[in-house]
Amino acid sequence: MKEELTTKMHSEFTVSPEIEIRNRVFSVLTMADYSNKPELWKYAKMYDVTMDDIEKNKDSFYKLRNQ
Repeated sequence: MKEELTTKMHSEFTVSPEIEIRNRVFSVLTMADYSNKPELWKYAKMYDVTMDDIEKNKDSFYKLRNQ
């Protein structure tokens, strides 16, 4: 019984691969300005995201940041 509860609890904290990438992109954009490409690439490599991932999610990041 206790094991089932633990498994269920852990399943509630999983995120989809898309959300995981988005969260990493948000971290990159928090650390580096989008206009500073060398720094952006450095952090993209650290967080294991591509420039395409950043491009796809940057509008969401800036929209949330400016609220």
